[in-house]
Formats: sequence, structure tokens, C-alpha cells
Amino acid sequence: MSLFKQIAIIMSLFLLLILLAVMALNFQSSARYAEAELANNAQNTASSLSLSLANAQGDLSAMATMIDALFDSGYFQKIVLRDTNNKLIHERLIPSGFSEIPQWFRSLYTLKSPLASATVSSGWNPIGTITITPIQENAHIKLYGNFKKLLKTFALISLVTFSLLYLLLRLLLSSLKRVEEQAEAVSNNNFIINTKIPSTAELKEVTLAMNKMVAKVKDIFAKEADSARENHRLLYKDRLTGLGNRNFFELKLNEFISSEEADSKGVVLTLYIEGIVEANRVLGHDNVDSLIKELSQRLVRETQEQKQVVIARIDGTKISLIFPRMQKDDIEKIADEILAKAIMTIEASSAQDCECAVKLLQLNYTAQDTVPLLLNKIEKELSGVQKNSVASVCVQESMENIGHL
Repeated sequence: MSLFKQIAIIMSLFLLLILLAVMALNFQSSARYAEAELANNAQNTASSLSLSLANAQGDLSAMATMIDALFDSGYFQKIVLRDTNNKLIHERLIPSGFSEIPQWFRSLYTLKSPLASATVSSGWNPIGTITITPIQENAHIKLYGNFKKLLKTFALISLVTFSLLYLLLRLLLSSLKRVEEQAEAVSNNNFIINTKIPSTAELKEVTLAMNKMVAKVKDIFAKEADSARENHRLLYKDRLTGLGNRNFFELKLNEFISSEEADSKGVVLTLYIEGIVEANRVLGHDNVDSLIKELSQRLVRETQEQKQVVIARIDGTKISLIFPRMQKDDIEKIADEILAKAIMTIEASSAQDCECAVKLLQLNYTAQDTVPLLLNKIEKELSGVQKNSVASVCVQESMENIGHL
């Protein structure tokens, strides 16, 4: 974990503790203040309303009108007028309904609902008792607003704190960052010599030691890379055409077959040049090699739009193409084009006089097949393909759908 992350975590915990402490104290004081304010307002209203009701001289309809007028102001949850025998005279009540304050926020604190009452008299004769319960929604809204303001303030403080912290650490530890970039670059065969030497003694020693190590590793990697490239070329690339060789073909085909994705099935096209031995004897190896190169280049051009295609020369007379994620019907047009261009190449060369011909085998594979099985099937089925034609077969089936150009 980086130094910035460690300090950021510590600062986050510190700010979080402060936020929780401030919110706890704020909720306690704000809730108590809201309760006191609701109680005072309710008691003042009850006292004022009792005096107003006393002026009604016991007229129940007039008292009900006064209570309704006060209730319609929207500041009270419940207003009840009872006589001296506790019998209900008039009542107005707002049932509990939807609140715009989230329930999770209201569960963070407890806000008691104050109850205010006053005696209603007519002259010296008591009529009853008026009881008022104030509505709490406004208090909840105010507390929720304070909560959001507090969160915004802490978010702003955190942003400023972390920004300053980031700039400070970036300034102090920029040299270590360059050393880190050097180390990461080495893993990507990229060797960077740090020219910005810090003035701090400890960091200066680390930078110089890293530069020395990078220079040595660069020499070692250069030698190893040259050797690896040469070995890879000899192991997986056909020297004449520049395509992959049989080893490369088997490697890629095995990858496609063993894949757990959609490319675990596909199609292998194999182009077979018949009469190549006779052409070598009559025309010479150089002319035949030129013919094979031209055929290889035509195959590359014809399949350049197929991003996943793999082309390899598996022996002196066969060039195979792997089309993963494709079905037999998907490449019929491609197979016909390849065969047509191959025939044109043969006819345009002197190999036509040696009765050279081409055969194209289209073989489907699935995840249940193996590379040796497919190679054996290719060798077996090519003998049954007619000259200058396309044959389409499946590994589990005999040859079918043989068409002639």
C-alpha cells in the first residue's frame, strides 16, 4: 500500500470520527432544542386558544370554528377539546402520512412529541380542557437540512485536505515515483535512466543505485531478447514464406480447441499443391519457391479482413488457415475465393506446364477434437479431394459437399 493511501486512510478515519462526534452532539442539542421549541409554541398556543374559547361563552359552534381556524394553519398534529367530564366536544387530527424525510435519517434520533393543555372557562365556570399536539415534520425537515449542510462542509474540508496532502507528498516523493517507474519499465523491457538526481542524500543514493542496476539489466535483456527472437523464428516461423510453421499451427489450433469461449469450434482450410515434386524437378526450386511465396501472399491478402485467422505452412505442399468462431457455411465464399485465386496463380506461372493443381479441404473442428486427430484427418481426406475443387468435411463424418470449380 502506498504512503499516500496509508495517510489517506488515517485522515479518513480521523475525519469520520470527528464527523460522527459532531453529528452526535449536534443531533442531541438540535433535537432537545426542537423539542423545547415545539413544547413552548404548543403551550403558548394552548393558553392563547383557551382565552379565545372563553370569549365564546360556551357556544360550541363558535369554539369549533376557532379550533378549525387554528388547526388549518398546518402547525399542529392534533387539537382536542373535552368537557370537565372528559367527554369529547371537538377534535381535529392529521393522520400520519408520507414524510419527505428518509426513514433511515429519522431512526438516528428520537424526537419526543410534546403535549400542551389549558383549561377553558366561561367566566368563573370551567367548560373543559383544550389539548394541543404540535406537528413534528417541520422539526425533522430542519434537522435534515442541518445534516446535509454538515455533510457538505465535511466533504469540502476532506477534498481540500486530501488535495493539499496529495500535492505535498507528490512534491516530496517525486524521486521515489521515478524509481518506481524505472522498476515498472524494466518489467516491460523498457530501460529508463533517471537524469533527475534528488538532493536528499538517502534518495540520491537510491536513484544512483537504480540507474546502475537498470544499465546492467538493459545489457542482459538485449542479449536475451536477440537470442529469444532467433529461437522463436526458428521454432515457429516458416523460413520461405514468413508464415507460421507446423509447430505454430499446432500451438494455435490447440489454443482454440481448448478455449472455454466461443472460439472452441471453428473451421480449418487446408490448401494442398499437387505436383510440387515434379515441378521442383522440372522448373527448379527457385521457381517453385516463388510460386509458394505468391500463393502465401494471396492467402494473406484474401483473409486480411478476418482478424482472428491464423495462416501456417504445415509442410512443403500444404498451407492451412484456422478460422475460429466460424461455421462451415460462414466461409464458403472465402473458400471459393481462395481456391479461385490459387488456381489463377498456378495458371499464371510456369508450374501449369507441370500439371500442378490445388485442392482445398474445409474441415470443421469442435472442443471434443484433438490436434493429432485433425492433422490425421487432413492427410486422409486430401487424397479424396478432386483437383481444383473444395471439399467440406467434419471430423466425425466422411467427406461431403464436394464441389468443383
